Amino acid sequence: MAFTLKAVANGETEGYTIRDVAKLRNIAAKYGIPIEGRAPEEIANDLADLYIAQFGQQRGQVAPIIRAPQKRQKLWAERA
Repeated sequence: MAFTLKAVANGETEGYTIRDVAKLRNIAAKYGIPIEGRAPEEIANDLADLYIAQFGQQRGQVAPIIRAPQKRQKLWAERA
């Protein structure tokens, strides 16, 4: 999924587009990716880079964890 998003952001795919820009902006903002004044493709490229950088990460917290409910995050933190 991350590589497809990266390819879409870079105009390297056919048949794929960014259809929900509001959702893209919302998710990127949650991860601290700048969104103001930026094209959806720029935002998508940064979001894809974040996900790709975390493939195979063995230690520390991965970015998508912040989207989980607080109760679940607390449980994971206790078990770490």
